Amino acid sequence: MSSTIDRGASIIARAPAEPELHIASLVIHARPERLAQVRQWLLEQPNMEIHAEDERGKLVVVTEHERAQPILDLIDRANDLPGVANAALVYHEILTELESEEELE
Repeated sequence: MSSTIDRGASIIARAPAEPELHIASLVIHARPERLAQVRQWLLEQPNMEIHAEDERGKLVVVTEHERAQPILDLIDRANDLPGVANAALVYHEILTELESEEELE
C-alpha cells in the first residue's frame, strides 16, 4: 500500500487498492426560519438524501461518494450557509467492491 503525505493537509492520503464507496451521514442544525432554504440547497447537491427533519431545524442526511473529499467539502459548504448553526459528520463507512459483494451473499 502506498501512502503520500500532503504537507498542507492534516491527514495521510493513501491510494486505494480498489474502488471505494464512502457513505456518510450528517446532522445539520439550521435556524427554523432558514430551514426551507437549507433543505433546498441540500436537495441540489449530488448524491444527497434527506432522511429526517423537524420544524426546529434539524436535518439528517446521507450522501455517497467515491472519495472522502467531496464529503468534507460538503460539510464545509453546509457550515458556511446562512442560517446553519452546525453541520457535523455522524457516520462514515468505506466500502470496497469486494466488501459490497460479500454483504450481498
